[in-house]
Amino acid sequence: MYGNARFYRWILVYSLPFVCYGLSVMLRLDRMADMWSALNALVASTVLFASFVGRIKSDSLSAMYLLSGISCLLWGIADMGWAILTSLGQEAMENEVLWIIYALPNVFLSLGLILLIGPRLNRWSRAQLATDTITVLLLGGLFLWTVFFEGRMELVRRFFQQDFTSLLSVLLDILMAFAIVQWLIGAHRGKLPTHLLLLVFSLSLYCLVDLTYFYSAFQEWYTPNGVIDFCYGLAFYGISLSAVFWGRDTFKGVKDEPLSNIGPKNRWFLMLMIPVVMLLLQLTGVSATPLNAVVIVFSALIVLENWWATKYIQLSILNAQLLEATKRQNLFLEDVVSRQNQKLKDTVNRDAMTQLYTRQYFVDLLDAQSQENGCHTTSCLMIMDIDRLNAINKAYGTDAGDHVILECVRRLQTWNGPHGAILARMVGGEFGIYLCGEYANDALIAIARELLAVMRSPMDFLGERLCVSVSIGLVVLYRAMGNAKVMVQNAEMALDHAKSQGYDQYYLLDSSMYETARHNSKVEVMLRNSLVEDDFELYYQPQFSLPEQTLVGAEALIRWKNVDIGYIPPSIFIPIAEDIGLIHSLGKWVVRAAIRQAQRWREEFGANLRVSVNVSPAQLKEPTFAAEIERLMREGGASADWLELEITESIMLQPSDAMQQAFRQLVDLGFVIAIDDFGAGHASFGYMSLFPFQKVKIDKLLVDSMETADSNGVHVVKSIIDMARMIRVQTIAEGVEHEEQLALLKRLGCDQAQGFLLGRPVRADDFEKLYLRRNGKATFGTEG
Repeated sequence: MYGNARFYRWILVYSLPFVCYGLSVMLRLDRMADMWSALNALVASTVLFASFVGRIKSDSLSAMYLLSGISCLLWGIADMGWAILTSLGQEAMENEVLWIIYALPNVFLSLGLILLIGPRLNRWSRAQLATDTITVLLLGGLFLWTVFFEGRMELVRRFFQQDFTSLLSVLLDILMAFAIVQWLIGAHRGKLPTHLLLLVFSLSLYCLVDLTYFYSAFQEWYTPNGVIDFCYGLAFYGISLSAVFWGRDTFKGVKDEPLSNIGPKNRWFLMLMIPVVMLLLQLTGVSATPLNAVVIVFSALIVLENWWATKYIQLSILNAQLLEATKRQNLFLEDVVSRQNQKLKDTVNRDAMTQLYTRQYFVDLLDAQSQENGCHTTSCLMIMDIDRLNAINKAYGTDAGDHVILECVRRLQTWNGPHGAILARMVGGEFGIYLCGEYANDALIAIARELLAVMRSPMDFLGERLCVSVSIGLVVLYRAMGNAKVMVQNAEMALDHAKSQGYDQYYLLDSSMYETARHNSKVEVMLRNSLVEDDFELYYQPQFSLPEQTLVGAEALIRWKNVDIGYIPPSIFIPIAEDIGLIHSLGKWVVRAAIRQAQRWREEFGANLRVSVNVSPAQLKEPTFAAEIERLMREGGASADWLELEITESIMLQPSDAMQQAFRQLVDLGFVIAIDDFGAGHASFGYMSLFPFQKVKIDKLLVDSMETADSNGVHVVKSIIDMARMIRVQTIAEGVEHEEQLALLKRLGCDQAQGFLLGRPVRADDFEKLYLRRNGKATFGTEG
């Protein structure tokens, strides 16, 4: 139907009733004109109804055509009634029913025009719309006063004395005309498609013709089937023709370019249309009222007022648009900058290899989460470490290690899907996992076991099958833990416990361990703030030769009495001092104080006692340790036989070139070196070939095991004493608390002993009163 030739042939056929009606009017064939007028309106209504039914989706324009179809149908029915009454010789103009039917199209057309124009004004400027509306109302009112009422109040009164139907029809015509003129004049931008141009033209024609009809009827010079009635038919024909073009434009995809009253005004000249029409009506003799200077000046002032107001409004709109455009541009730039910053932040805060969060960012997130009120007290922090990763790197190369890390990350991310944990790569093959939620201990243990199982599956690398496992440390987070660094330290402590149990293990840090860690953290702070010379002191426990029980030496034991919490055991603060590097300054002070005390005892009491000093493995790792000890001895005016250096047996399990060199240097300087706590660990006499020891201190646990002369403990101690004697190493038993133990040690041939039975650790002045001053004389022995 919408092909060009076929389309226009169809229009030609459907236009036949209108053409016939026009010929009948020209030839003054009134009865034929009545019939063709009705047929023209009915055909127009049929076309309009068909256009509405053919629409898939209803909109304001389809509603307009539906209401226009109803109007054409009513007009056709009224025309048929007119023809029938005229043929019967009755006066059709006096029939009230016909008057009502003829008036109803105005109602439906007005409603349809509101539905058509209303939605199209949504994005119009309200200020510009109000200005144009006032202008059109003023010019329209001037037009009605000048042309319709001829400037006479008498005609106004006569008009409002007419019947309700006529009055309603005229008012609706005026409103439709004002709405159309306002819509067209107010539009500064946009273009109407063909079908809307035809529709607006036809509606405007209808309003103008209807007003002309009432004016002619009011002036009593209306003639049926004249130019006025022909224009009615043309209006209905035009409305239906616009519906046909609407279908064609829709078929061809022609878009409706909406009109807008925002932009440069290019239709203000249309406002001159009303004064021009008034002038034309006067020149053609339709209007008898001459245009005077007042009307002309008033019309010009109205147009100028609109022009000035429009210029101001459009300038304001332009400024607002520029401001909005600037805001949008700023928002766009902010968005771009934000995305770039986020990208940079992700680059900085994500590990380059795994794309997980870095340790620092993870700690910051943990701090932020712990401070939020929504973070539950049963949240969990896990530290997972890949077992034997260094061994894999050494055996297969770093590429294999990287492959293992990436595969563990892939498995970790797959496992994390339902859990929603925050993941981070802490360092090397160590990962942080933060779970925020309600987790009981049983649930956390189940999660740890599940994660161990996920990581336990073998991995393939270049044809090699790698068996990998992980260790996991878990800690339940409490607000009292403090900052995130402390939380991570606690989780790493739990990881160390897991690793101490072997590979493929987990450990959940309990509250007692947490309290210990918290206490240690407090001790660390106090230790850093302590003054070694003022806060620490040495206690001395006597050492006796056997079997004579002659005083031959004393072990110097460090004590720390804090002003806030009192005495702190060495077993607590010594490991912490080793971790934070304070053991070196503390060790120097101990040696210096022991030298001063040994010197005093020699000078004042003539007691050639050897003072035993405990040396930390961390001190031995210092390359300058032996030289530092020599310097302290030289400064104190002491010789090497004044001191005995005690080393824990655990140091023999982790020998190094640096340690062996330090031992050789100390022996060359003349120091006696003793193995402390021998028998408590896994060291044996086989290790003594690596280190030049001169004395073995039998651990208290072995001494306590000597219950009877035939007990296994006695046999073990006897073996140690015999083996030491064979390699010419002295033995000293520590922790002797009972007479039976002392008697057995004497019988077994132990060289020396110390313990609570013989003397508790005491301050230096108490030591002197108890052991160096007896009846005013000093009593002492010498070491054999």
